[in-house]
Amino acid sequence: MLKKRNMLRMIGVVVCVMTAGLALTGCGNQAATTDTAKKASSQTASSASSEPTLKIDAAHGAFTQSGGLVSVPVILQNAGSNDSIVDSNNFILKVNGKKFHAYQFPGETNDYHLDFNSGGRFQNTVSFYVGNYLTKSELKQAKIYYQTDDGKTTEAKALGITVDHSILGTNLQSIDTLSLGDYYQKAKDYKKSIKEDRKNNPDATPRTLEDVFQDPHYDELRTWVSIPLNGPRGSNEMVVKILNGTKNDIVLNYSDIELVDQNNNEIRVAPSYRPYSVFIPHDKYATVVIPMERTLHRSGVPYSINVRADNGSDNSFFDTKGTFHPIETITTNDVDVNTIFSLTPIEYPTQDIQWTDQKTDINGNKITAKVELKNYFNLKNRSTTYQVVAENNDGTKKSFTVQKVTPSYVMTTNKQEVKWTVKDLATAMSYQKVSLYCDGKELFRLK
Repeated sequence: MLKKRNMLRMIGVVVCVMTAGLALTGCGNQAATTDTAKKASSQTASSASSEPTLKIDAAHGAFTQSGGLVSVPVILQNAGSNDSIVDSNNFILKVNGKKFHAYQFPGETNDYHLDFNSGGRFQNTVSFYVGNYLTKSELKQAKIYYQTDDGKTTEAKALGITVDHSILGTNLQSIDTLSLGDYYQKAKDYKKSIKEDRKNNPDATPRTLEDVFQDPHYDELRTWVSIPLNGPRGSNEMVVKILNGTKNDIVLNYSDIELVDQNNNEIRVAPSYRPYSVFIPHDKYATVVIPMERTLHRSGVPYSINVRADNGSDNSFFDTKGTFHPIETITTNDVDVNTIFSLTPIEYPTQDIQWTDQKTDINGNKITAKVELKNYFNLKNRSTTYQVVAENNDGTKKSFTVQKVTPSYVMTTNKQEVKWTVKDLATAMSYQKVSLYCDGKELFRLK
């Protein structure tokens, strides 16, 4: 059994801060109250306190954005006497007179419904797709709301960056969580121990995931990171997508993840976000924008990710090599969150992409082939990156322009046909050796 743990720390003081003004007003009027009024007030309060109530208080941290996606840490407190439900579909962003619900990419379920006990607290990061970049003025006007079971809408109060970190966290009775850092540490320890077991006793039956983790799907968690560099000016954000196919509810604490550039410089999450986290239920996705403490530039490529375990022997960050699926990190110039997790055919891991059924239509100047992707990343097609290279045995060589390629993105792991329109394909095919190239590297042979 997993040890029951908070995703962060308690947030009880948040409710006190939000209600302190009302308490002070009551104290100020107390001296002017007559004995009769006091008695009546006491009786009324006693009666009201004995009745079940539904009261949800809400607060939120700073907004951050990238690729049209706005993310914000949120905190809910069940201040009523009734139990309730935390419903991910009930979070609302209002900006520029428009209303947005929580983001969900097609085919990537990320909803959750959690029992919300009286006195319980819940902290998570919620993302909304607005489709464009919001100005600082627009973000200042942005409001977060949460709709309760009785249909009422509560506006979340903005928390300043000076909020006491010790009062932030989750204590729901309905969930046990495993931190992302602990997950990767356990995965690394397991794979190392299995390797040692095989070395010491080759004939022994290896311990299974079920034996060790009581979860046959423990190896089905994937984490992808995309860094939109926005050209030469760089970026201060990274976008993280996690697929949690395990049977554990996972939490990523932002204080326990960092980027590392090619020079081994460590870049932590921005101070305004470190106290918060994102919750990833089992069998669900989560996609969030995370601000970093400094600007990310192309000069730092390639970037990698380190994490830190809550229950480790020390407080050090470590890479995820040697785990079931190490965290994959890419950089991109794409400007929309729906396409920033995309790679060109040459950038795609060779073991995760397969081309079949290559055909040529000389009369139509067309090349067709079917591609099958075995990784989450989309395949990005740009005609300017392709060319047909033809060569004869005597060394005669010529390149032919690819005028068009469709589709622009392959966004499925099912086999899909890709079509290239080539200028004067008939002449190209008259050569003895003909290949399709992408970014100067051979993709596949045509002849």
